[in-house]
Amino acid sequence: MVSVWVFAPSTHTLAERTWPAGVCAPELHERLERVTGVPPSAQRLALFATNDVHDGRQAGTAARCAQPACGAHDAPLDVWGVRDGMLLRVDDARGVVLDEDAVDKYEMSDEAYAARADSVRAFKQAHKLGRFADAAPRAPLAPELVVGARCSVARDDDFARRGTVAYVGETRFAPGVWVGVVYDEPVGKNDGSVQGVRYFTAAARHGGMVRPALVTVGDFPPTADWASDEEL
Repeated sequence: MVSVWVFAPSTHTLAERTWPAGVCAPELHERLERVTGVPPSAQRLALFATNDVHDGRQAGTAARCAQPACGAHDAPLDVWGVRDGMLLRVDDARGVVLDEDAVDKYEMSDEAYAARADSVRAFKQAHKLGRFADAAPRAPLAPELVVGARCSVARDDDFARRGTVAYVGETRFAPGVWVGVVYDEPVGKNDGSVQGVRYFTAAARHGGMVRPALVTVGDFPPTADWASDEEL
């Protein structure tokens, strides 16, 4: 696994993603389209060795370009010599650039929006959808879902993440019960703190808060025990 910053100048996108280092070119282009909105046929990629990734415009132009070792821009990431913290720039060959300043923006007050009968909010209210739905009975938690248990977190985007349960309970950021997990690898979104409230302690990008339905408790050895040979 490797964590890189994805920067698309055409859509002003700058996001960090953790992917398998050996992801093949077609799948890489599809993943980049989901992040940047640039279709695979128009993507022109360049990898930059830089630590200053938070200002995407500067990082994409001032950093030293690390070209693929084999010279092929469609090569898998590991052929590029990719390392954590690098920046993958995605240029749009069509020359399409989102000019946010040139778009006239119309803003509606919350009161005016709430008074409309043809809004999405009105539709959800009428059909009791989303936050307007009737409260459903809470499913009982599995008795083995306790702090300290080893677990696997199933996600539909990339892969199952292994870790240790570090928190089970309600939170301030959303209703219902959440499970805090300390992941074996840096595939999380936090360090155990969410919106300024600490629920548990983990290293940077090793923590995550997920719904109980995504967590399976069992005999899951630490990821490093079986994945160390594949680490970069």
